[in-house]
Amino acid sequence: MQLNSINYFVTIAQEKSISKAADKLFVSQPALSQYMKKIESELNTPLFVHGNRNFELTQAGEIFFQEGQVILQLYEQMMRRITSLANSNQEIVHFGISPFYSKYYLPKIIPHVLERYPWLQFNIIEEHSVYLEEKLAAGELDFCALPLYPKNPLLDYEVIHQEEIFLAVPRNHPVNALITPSSGISYIDLRLVRNEPFVSLKSIQKFSEMSHQLCEEAGFTPRTICETLNWDTVDTLVGTGLGVGFVPEVLVKAPTTENSPNYYRISAKAFRPYAIVTQKNSTISHPAMLIIDYFRKAFQGG
Repeated sequence: MQLNSINYFVTIAQEKSISKAADKLFVSQPALSQYMKKIESELNTPLFVHGNRNFELTQAGEIFFQEGQVILQLYEQMMRRITSLANSNQEIVHFGISPFYSKYYLPKIIPHVLERYPWLQFNIIEEHSVYLEEKLAAGELDFCALPLYPKNPLLDYEVIHQEEIFLAVPRNHPVNALITPSSGISYIDLRLVRNEPFVSLKSIQKFSEMSHQLCEEAGFTPRTICETLNWDTVDTLVGTGLGVGFVPEVLVKAPTTENSPNYYRISAKAFRPYAIVTQKNSTISHPAMLIIDYFRKAFQGG
C-alpha cells in the first residue's frame, strides 16, 4: 500500500466528507472515491460504515485511522530531518513553549545546548498550549513544554515540575492588612477576595479551568473584568490596582519592582503539573533529547 493511500483515507476520516477531502488533497472526488474502494478491496474489509453520510468508521477503519496518523507523522518527521540536513547540513529542532515561559527558561537552556551542538538550529513556536498541542499532534513539532491538564490522547506527557500557583494582590489593597504575617510567603483565604474583580488568562488557555476550580472550592465564582494571554500582563495589571489574579511561581521568584503586587500562597492544592509533551511512538533526536534534559534541570532549579 502506498503512502498516498494512507494520507487519502486519513484526510477523509478527518474531514468526514469526500468533497472537503478532495479539495484539501487537490484531487477529484471520483478519483478519491476510487482510491477508497481500492483500499477497502486491498484490505478485504470496509473502513467506513456504508450508507452513513457522516463517514462513520468501522472497527477496522478506527485502527487504520489511528495507525495511519502515526505512519504519516513518522514520515513527516523523517522528511523534515532529511530535508534540513540536505539543505544546510544543520539539524533543526522544532519545539513549542508559551511566550511567557520562554522568557524565563530558554536563556537557561539554549546556551548549554549550543555548547554541545554548536551547529544546531532552533525553530521555537511560542503560542498558547492548546495550539501547540495541535501542532505537535500534526507532526509539526518535536516536543512541547506545557501544563499537563487537560491531556490530548494523541500525545505522551512526562511531568517535570509541580508548579505552585499564587494569588497576586495590589500592594495598596485593604485585604493585605487582614493577612497574618509569616517568615516566608503568607497564605491567604480566597474567600477574602470573593467580591474583588479578577484579572485572568483567556478561557482558551489551560489554566482557566484551574482558576475557576480554586475559586469554586472557596465558595464563589470569580468576577473576571479582564482577560489576557500572558501571565506578565496579569501581574502588571494587578500591580496597577485593576484587580486580583493568579500567577505562577516563576513570576513570584522573579525580581520585583515598586509596582509589583503582593503575592500569597493559596493552599496545598494550588499546584499544577508541568510536562514535556511528545507524539506517541515518536523518535526523538539526540539534540532534542538534550534540550528536554535541560528543560528538566531548568524547571527543577526554578
